[in-house]
Amino acid sequence: MGAAAGRGKGYLLVELPGARVTFQPIAPARHHIELPPIRGAGLNAKELDAQIAAQVASAKIDDQIVRLLVWDVDRATARDLDHAAIRGYKARALNFQLDLRRPETRRALGTTGSSPRRQTLTETVRDFLGRRPLDAELNRETFVKLGVEYLETAARVEGETSGGGSA
Repeated sequence: MGAAAGRGKGYLLVELPGARVTFQPIAPARHHIELPPIRGAGLNAKELDAQIAAQVASAKIDDQIVRLLVWDVDRATARDLDHAAIRGYKARALNFQLDLRRPETRRALGTTGSSPRRQTLTETVRDFLGRRPLDAELNRETFVKLGVEYLETAARVEGETSGGGSA
């Protein structure tokens, strides 16, 4: 079967007497389509939806097995994608896999080579709110300031209720 193994699917016809074997290939009913990957860094959900739609429109996905890899998509952008359109692609294809990959997180290492200091909860909240997607009319600086104030107020109230009960 050595020479026939790399030619795809087919039938082996064996003629008797003599046991002469002939490979008869069959055309595949479906193809595995790997669409060109998309880099999602810096794109909002609408821009990413447009690129996904363009990739799908460039290929014949009906009744095929399709995969589209999208790099550097944060959770907020993935959540805001047009999921109705994605369901439409899945309905057209036998299998449509939209593979969304999160951005790699890179930690800043100290110059001394020692392990990096862990962020405090306040620093983590400030960092998260500082890069979270916002509506255009919201002021990011005020948004971050209020978030940190709410966190500190909650911590202060928690400290009063857990430690101030004994007299």
